[in-house]
Parts: sequence; structure tokens; C-alpha cells
Amino acid sequence: VTVSETKVRAQLGPVTVTGNTVDLAGYRLDPMSAGNPHAVAFVDDCYAVPLSAAGALIEGDPVFPERTNVEFATVTGFGRIDLRVWERGVGETLACGSGAAATVAAALRRGLTGPRVTVMLPGGPLEVEMIGDEAWIEGPATEVFSGQR
Repeated sequence: VTVSETKVRAQLGPVTVTGNTVDLAGYRLDPMSAGNPHAVAFVDDCYAVPLSAAGALIEGDPVFPERTNVEFATVTGFGRIDLRVWERGVGETLACGSGAAATVAAALRRGLTGPRVTVMLPGGPLEVEMIGDEAWIEGPATEVFSGQR
């Protein structure tokens, strides 16, 4: 759904808990699914996390047989989360819609936020709204490439 010429809102679908909380690499992780696997850790300062080391270690741990995306989140207010993402098979990414949705669903489940949250990612802000178990994301849409054949 296009909100305006510069904003888009999209339904990602259901976000669910996929297992019990696990402790790995010194972090407590909530296993989640947003159509793909996520492990969400709530930390005091996501910018202080050694993302390459911790993300790679958690991604490949046998507790996640298909590997997992890893989110390190700092709740900075009832409606705001700062987030860094380690994407499985890729490494650190600037933004991740499914990771932001998984993080908000986990935060809402823990009572850390409400259902509508601004997620601050290195690539920019993303609004996430949980309606039941359905995730909606809204953010800026800008052309980053055009080409000709």
C-alpha cells in the first residue's frame, strides 16, 4: 500500500514465537519467525555489541539448524527501539523489515513497548505496527537505482 509518493506501508504477515528463550554467547534470545528465522536480544546498548563476533556465533549455533538472523535491540522508550541486525549469510545490514517486525513483536510480548514502534536502524527509521500477530511496516521509499537494458 502506498501511503504517499515517498512512503510505503506493507503487511509482512504473522510474526510468531518459535521456541523458548535461549542463552547464547552471553545474550538472552527470543526465537521468532516473521516468515524467516530471527533471534532477538534486548541489550542496554545495541551499539556496544560486537556485532560481527556475536552475530556470527549465534547465527550458526546448532540450536538454529537453518541458521538465523540476529537482532540486538535497545528499547529507548515505550514507542522507540534502536536496532542492529546481523543477517544470516550476509552479516550486518543497514535495515531489515522482518527483523524490525520480529523485534517489535518480541518487545510487545515482554511488555516493553506498545504495538506501534519507531525502529531506528542504521539505514533510517521504520515504523512497525502489530495488529494481533500481523506485522505492518511503514517507511520511506526512495529510488536507489535505475538502469537500461
